[in-house]
Amino acid sequence: MAADAPSPSVPPPGGAVRQLWSLRPDVLVETADRTLTLVSRWGETVIRAPGPLLRDSLTRMQLGPIWLDNVLDVERRPQAQVLAERAAMMLALGRLEHLVVRSLAAEGGGRILLSVEPVARAARFRPQPVEDGLPVRLSRFTTLRTVGGLLTAESPLALHRVLMHQPEAAMLVAALAGARTPQALETLVGGPPELVRTALSYLLAAGIAVRGRPGLPNPVFEEDQDAALRMWSANDLAFHAGTTLGRNDGDFGATYPLGPGPNPEPAVKPRARTGRIPLYRPELKEVQAADAPFTAVLEARRSHRRFDPVAPTLRELGELLYRALRIRAQNAVGGDPDAGHIQDRPYPAGGAVHELEFYLTIGECDGLRPGVYAYDALRHELVPVASQPQDRCDLLAQAQVAAELEGCPPMLITVTARFGRVFWKYSSIGYRLVMQDTGVVLQTLYLVATAMGLGVCALGAVDIDRTARVLGLDWRVESGVGAMVLGRPRGAVPGSVPAGADPADAQWPRWPDGVREHGTR
Repeated sequence: MAADAPSPSVPPPGGAVRQLWSLRPDVLVETADRTLTLVSRWGETVIRAPGPLLRDSLTRMQLGPIWLDNVLDVERRPQAQVLAERAAMMLALGRLEHLVVRSLAAEGGGRILLSVEPVARAARFRPQPVEDGLPVRLSRFTTLRTVGGLLTAESPLALHRVLMHQPEAAMLVAALAGARTPQALETLVGGPPELVRTALSYLLAAGIAVRGRPGLPNPVFEEDQDAALRMWSANDLAFHAGTTLGRNDGDFGATYPLGPGPNPEPAVKPRARTGRIPLYRPELKEVQAADAPFTAVLEARRSHRRFDPVAPTLRELGELLYRALRIRAQNAVGGDPDAGHIQDRPYPAGGAVHELEFYLTIGECDGLRPGVYAYDALRHELVPVASQPQDRCDLLAQAQVAAELEGCPPMLITVTARFGRVFWKYSSIGYRLVMQDTGVVLQTLYLVATAMGLGVCALGAVDIDRTARVLGLDWRVESGVGAMVLGRPRGAVPGSVPAGADPADAQWPRWPDGVREHGTR
């Protein structure tokens, strides 16, 4: 514990507001003869030789909010002694700010209005009086949601969350959707002015609300002018902060949040047994002998938007899927078949759970009827998906627009994720892993297609509603997370690229003429 840690602001005794103190619910206080140890998600904080007042206060704060005036017994002790002990208490609590919850209650202390809870080791809480005439509003990154039955305000820019215990607190927060001065807020919300002002100072100190400065025609807020923040949307910044360490207190990593038991999503998704189409399985030794060197393939990789009228064959499609996506092996977790399975595929995945599924929408393919198919990566087979011709046309037309193609693509590969495969095991980082896995698999398809002389182009977005409807999915359980079109580059020579081929050779895919600079490369 740092010896020079500054103390938080000292609350005034009495008044229409009671400022209450407690410890985070997950903090455990362990007492010994000459030490006090606070155990939290951020480790242990040891206080050596704590005085009786501090020891008693922290023990009581573990049970719930306390009013320091009660602890200090201000009514029956000399004022000078009370002030000295208050200052000493503030100094001690200032070293524990990342563990302390600050709450506000109206006079009498019967109803807590709101609480400010730290969510990071670096959290510091220093409420200051709010100047008259100063415009205040919620940060544009603040989001509201319910947690444990309470309306909660959070922001990726803040190291605290605000818990609203009463409707009056929610009204106050809602009133800050637009910029308001403290005076205007008092008039709108009502209630004791001191309580409104103190609550506003809490929201500002927590980082949920932001100060501005008067301006015409509208007030000016620094976060709107900050170049580092202007590039972020609220959703993107919240996703970034919420799926990494340092700015949140959520469970993180392989915590198995759904509890003990096997993964509810099987390793291999059950598919219909009828109508299956076996796919070509290449001899990998022959493939390795025929492939161009890896660096040549990597340097030749491009996104293609012009395809040859001669579409890829079913044999080529089978080779692509086998080399890029098949299940090479499957093993029980810890040797226990009931605990679920992990897989080995040509591309890596977080935790080896391999949550991604692959669907093919075929417009043209030599040897395969147009339609929609699911890929069974274990058996290396295509399974027809019941769909209407218009569904197929809609998906391919949408892909044409998304990829800025000259014509309708011969094929579309849609990547979906069965989220339960990941969310069963991981907290906070589950969706981040899905996105990482999707990027990995798209690059794998890029490289294998390039080595085979085929052309692909990843799409920047997926219509999850249309994809779910066509594929017969519940988008909350399994949803589109990536897609790419597949064809033969215009002017390319059918078949695999021969070993030792030069990327400058005309038969290799080239950067398409006329593609705008901002397009996917």
